[in-house]
Amino acid sequence: NASDVEGYCWPLSQVPGGTIDVKVGVRLSNPPDGVPMDPDEPVSFTVDVRRLRRMKGGVEGGYDEVKLPALGTYRAPRYALNADYLEHGAGWATTFSLTIPDLPPGDPAHWESGLYAVLCTDTKGRDYYVSFVVRPREARRAFAVLANTNTWNAYNMWGGYGKYSHTYPVPETLPFFSPNPALTPDVAQ
Repeated sequence: NASDVEGYCWPLSQVPGGTIDVKVGVRLSNPPDGVPMDPDEPVSFTVDVRRLRRMKGGVEGGYDEVKLPALGTYRAPRYALNADYLEHGAGWATTFSLTIPDLPPGDPAHWESGLYAVLCTDTKGRDYYVSFVVRPREARRAFAVLANTNTWNAYNMWGGYGKYSHTYPVPETLPFFSPNPALTPDVAQ
């Protein structure tokens, strides 16, 4: 079941010591149980941060690593869908900011480069992941791992339209400033 909240962040990637702004709002449609939410009432949700890993020791599975547990409880406001959201994004205010720890490798609290997510859990226990990338300050290997953020954005159907599943005319630009429900992984808790 879909969470009552959804969100996005900016920037989509950051280095240690950098800050990511997380923007969370009430999901556009009614909850799956069909009970309408009060249009003026914000929705409460809790937050923790995870490093997303689908494999550990060569075995596939839900091996997320909790990096920052229980950051607190927040309230997500309900936003109207702006008429120009396809061009400019959702336009939501920052709910909270997250600074990536700037600690040396080997420190137990150091964040390795990789795919991370702010895990937002609504009061019914349903999750929404706001994904982002932590990248190293400088190249450490002779190869790079790329995150397909442009592809994520092109196939984002938030608000009912995406680059490849949209009625004509196809939008010329797609902003990164909107939730992307497809980035919420199906992982074991």
